[in-house]
Amino acid sequence: MNQFVREQEFYHRKPNFLGHHVILEFYGCNSNSMTDPDIVKSVFRQAAKLANCTIVMEEYKAFEPYGEAGVSGMTIIAESHFSIHSWPEHQYAAIDLFYCGGDLNIPKAVEYLIEHFEPKHVEQHAYERGFDNLCKIFSDKKL
Repeated sequence: MNQFVREQEFYHRKPNFLGHHVILEFYGCNSNSMTDPDIVKSVFRQAAKLANCTIVMEEYKAFEPYGEAGVSGMTIIAESHFSIHSWPEHQYAAIDLFYCGGDLNIPKAVEYLIEHFEPKHVEQHAYERGFDNLCKIFSDKKL
């Protein structure tokens, strides 16, 4: 398993938060892997399936010139979304995995994305989103 996905705890949602947001920065990617929106869509579909996500809809768009410029897209899942913005001319991809609920296997999705885009360097950050107690406090406040 890739060194970036070993820490299972990194990906597990904590009970006091509504969601978990993993931000992946892929540097030194295979440029050819990120210019075709149909291929990128297929990769994200497979990543969502490997993570046990429920796919709701997908939208991916290539920029001009087609086949040379990047792709932006999103796979909406019942548990939230996976998204990408790619810059093949810089061999860089910005990927967000936001999820809540469910018995998801996010490390499998990350490993699959790494296998496809072949980054030479990966940075990953995880954020807990929507602290439940604060949500309750502010939902009672009148603005």
